[in-house]
Parts: sequence; C-alpha cells; structure tokens
Amino acid sequence: MKKLLSMIIAAGCIFAPAAASAISVTIDDVPLILDVEPAVINGRTLVPMRSIFEALGAEIEWDNMSKGITAYKDSKTINLYLDNTMAYINGSEYVLDAAPVSIEGRTMVPARFVAESLDCQVLWDNEKKCVSVYTGAEPSQTFSPQQEEPQAVTKAEEARIAADAAERERIYQQSAQAQNVQGSTVYITKTGKKYHHDSSCNGGTYIASTLDDALARGLTPCQKCIG
Repeated sequence: MKKLLSMIIAAGCIFAPAAASAISVTIDDVPLILDVEPAVINGRTLVPMRSIFEALGAEIEWDNMSKGITAYKDSKTINLYLDNTMAYINGSEYVLDAAPVSIEGRTMVPARFVAESLDCQVLWDNEKKCVSVYTGAEPSQTFSPQQEEPQAVTKAEEARIAADAAERERIYQQSAQAQNVQGSTVYITKTGKKYHHDSSCNGGTYIASTLDDALARGLTPCQKCIG
C-alpha cells in the first residue's frame, strides 16, 4: 500500500509541472480557443494563424506555392512566410524573432507580432504564462507584466537575414527591369493573383497599391495590361 501511494505521489510530481507550464492566450480577457497548443520559439509565443487573425477581425489568405500568409484589416496588409523571419506590413519590412512554422498541420505565427501589427497591446504574464492581447480597452489585470525577452541574434542569423533581404531586392529589380515598370503604383484586388497598370483592366474593381507590396504578396503581372 505504501509503495503504491509513493508511486502515485511520484507520478503527480512528474506531471504537475507540465500542466502548470501550459501557455494561454486571451483577447480582451476572453480566452482564445486554440486547436493546437501554443509553442514557444526563441522566446516568442506562436499560435495557429487562423485563430489569432480571425479573432482580431482580419481576413486571411494562404498561398500554397509561396507558403505565404496574407492578412487584411482596414488599411493594413500583413505578409508572413512559412520558415522565414522576414515579414511585411503595407510593404515595409520587419524582422521576426521567430519565423512562422508548421506544427501538427497548423501554421503557427508569432502572437505578439500579429497583434501589434493590428494596433493591439500585448502583455506577458510570466507567473501565469499568459499572453494577453487588448484591442483597444485598457488592461484590467493588476499584475505587472514582463515583456518577453528578445533573443540575441547570432552573426550567422544576421548574415542569413541580410542575404534574404538582398535576394528579395534582386528579384524586385529584375522584375521591374524585365517588365519595364513605369512608376511604383499598381492596381490589385483583395483576392486576385495579378497586379495591373490599368485601373480598368478587364472591367475589374481595383485598389491602388505599390509594386513592392504586390511583389511581397507574390502577385504576378497581368499579361493583358503589362505583358
């Protein structure tokens, strides 16, 4: 009997810390329901992309060819790529501490970057292991949150990031020269795969964008108005 009791206590000691270390995510103090547990990579909490983006009111698209994620909300267009630390907000480059990854068939994205790119406030409660996102209201918690500590970037990582940026610039320059692009304004749709020079091409309804943003989203030139 004593031996059995000792085994039960030992098992409890083994499993209790794992349950206590689970990370949770809330939005305006409401728990975010996730079908895959959050992951921590390089000190950043990653959550399923569709859960976080849609909870914050954004529409998302997935491009299987480029492994790219495009999210739209109001005037914001956000681009992320699987296993790539480069991200874009309205065409401007940002370097992520942790790249989006695939876990159990779900694309996981850094919660802090997603929330802050959509103008939300993000707090980290180290004691509770909770990421708290606020879409506009002031936080109701009384704890003093600690920010997640950014990880030091190694020289190899710096070189890889610089190489990625140089490669994207090379592709952009080649594309611009090959297509004889005149000016930086192009016309796109929210769901289309092409960008246009003619705002009335094919009788569509377009919005003005920049060539940089169109290329970052993986769009290709319209064969009719660009050739």
